[in-house]
Amino acid sequence: MKIDYIAIITPLYNEEKNVINFINHLELQTNHNFHLYFINDGSTDSTLNLGGVSKSMLVNSVNREIENK
Repeated sequence: MKIDYIAIITPLYNEEKNVINFINHLELQTNHNFHLYFINDGSTDSTLNLGGVSKSMLVNSVNREIENK
């Protein structure tokens, strides 16, 4: 059975300093068939400013707005 890609779904909250390091470590793997999906869980920093961070993987992000109660 051939696997076309591996989907990695990761929630993020104020991880601006760590998200690039996470992507860089994935790029060190021998298999680059990753699709990354980041779920921004109400971050207040620049966590999802990911434009052009990876040329070898598909990187998507979803913003989840937090409702104040």
